[in-house]
Amino acid sequence: MEFPDTNFRILARKTRSGASGKKVSGVLIGKIGDSEERNILHLHYKGAASTILKMCSHFYDTKGKRHDMNNISQKRLMFEKVIEDMEHNGLRPFAFACGQTDIEEIKEDTGLDLLAIIGLKYHCQNEIKSEMEALRKAGVTIKMVSDDELPAVKAIAWELGLFSSQSSNINVAMEGQEIREMTESSSRIEKVNQTTVMGNCLPNNKFLMVEDLKKNGHVVAFYGSLTARDAPALKSCDIVITENFRCTEMARELSDISINDMSSLSLIFKYGRCAYHNIQKFFQLQLTALISALIISFAFTIHSGDSPLTALQLIWTNLIIYLLGGFMMVMNLEGDTSQISLLLRGINHL
Repeated sequence: MEFPDTNFRILARKTRSGASGKKVSGVLIGKIGDSEERNILHLHYKGAASTILKMCSHFYDTKGKRHDMNNISQKRLMFEKVIEDMEHNGLRPFAFACGQTDIEEIKEDTGLDLLAIIGLKYHCQNEIKSEMEALRKAGVTIKMVSDDELPAVKAIAWELGLFSSQSSNINVAMEGQEIREMTESSSRIEKVNQTTVMGNCLPNNKFLMVEDLKKNGHVVAFYGSLTARDAPALKSCDIVITENFRCTEMARELSDISINDMSSLSLIFKYGRCAYHNIQKFFQLQLTALISALIISFAFTIHSGDSPLTALQLIWTNLIIYLLGGFMMVMNLEGDTSQISLLLRGINHL
């Protein structure tokens, strides 16, 4: 922080966490002047709106007039409703407050003056939105977990289309602390299965989430900017996807698939399902040839008493079916329509 007016100086800085880990930061500013002016210190706070609001007893209106705001006033309830509406509509509420003091130390302040409440909106590239939409249409359930504050994670999830106010699920967002406090495995598994967004998530919370999802019968793929702290969750996952330049060396060693950026995620599912589809076609060919040969050989042997195929013919038949048929394993579907239809088909419908 810099001041164009050199008559001010910064005396102290402090960052604190409120409810649910919502952080705010404060700075104490003093004016360089005579002794009377030096005794008046100015305290400024910024951060999560809900935490800032609890620290305020007054507010300034748009005309610069100061008004009282006690704990049960209509104004405080109005501000709480504004913050709630912002969070409900995918915005991250952010507030500013100030106050005066004569102590050269930042303490747990109350009685501040609320200056403003703003809503920050997260913007992401259209390519990422399209990628998330393609994965959802492909039947992939996406869960966003982060060690950031829940309102910030919800804002990102909202922009990506993972979270909406129309969701009928009341547990679409939760704090990492909630999963740590749940002791009953069955109830935790049910809540994790319903959760779409998790904020303030520690590495141990990610591990518990992966374990609970696997217990519920899901195939879990872990993707993100991974560090060594996420090692327990990575080892527990079925598939680990990392980015080449956004993770540690340890995470890359534990990964199964390494990509350059998020735009390659749908390609992973397309090629994976294409390989699965080719394997099924190959097995279908083998099964058809085996059953047909068995029935024909059995019927011909019973009728004539001789085998319908010599040893050389049998070797040649197997060579055609199993060797040339193996080329099905590397076939790709050509054309955008075929690729999209394959991506949209769930793995259970192949």
